[in-house]
Amino acid sequence: MDNTRDLPGYKYYLDPETGERPAIYVAYLDLEPDPAACTIGIRLAVDAEALEALDGRERNYERTDVGGGVWAYIGTRAARERFERGRATNTAVIDRAYYEAVEEGLQRIGASAGPPPLPLRTLTRVDTALAKAPDSA
Repeated sequence: MDNTRDLPGYKYYLDPETGERPAIYVAYLDLEPDPAACTIGIRLAVDAEALEALDGRERNYERTDVGGGVWAYIGTRAARERFERGRATNTAVIDRAYYEAVEEGLQRIGASAGPPPLPLRTLTRVDTALAKAPDSA
C-alpha cells in the first residue's frame, strides 16, 4: 500500500518516534499462482455476508477460486505495481508487528515465513473510518 494516499475506511502508518507519516510502501503477504506449488493454510467456512465483508477488507486482493469451493486472495495487478514501485525506490517495508503476527500464526501450523524479503519497520497503524453522509431528516 502507498502510505502517502488517503483511502476512506482504510489505514495508514505513522513513525512512532516522530509521529510523521513516512512516504513508504507497506507490503503484505501475497500468493503467486504456481501449479507445481502447495500453500499451507487454514480453510474456514464463511457465509455470504462474511465473504462480502472479507472482499471489502481485502481491497488489495482478488478472491480467486482455487478449486473445491476454496478461495484464496491474490494481490491485484495495481497492488503488485505499487509493491514494485516501492522495491524500485527502496521504500517498500513490512510493518514489524504485522510480520511478527504472521510468523506467529504460521508457527502454530508448523510453517514459517522465513526471513523477511524487505526491511522490517516499526510503525503505528492508524485505521480511518468511513465518512458517513449526514442524516437527511
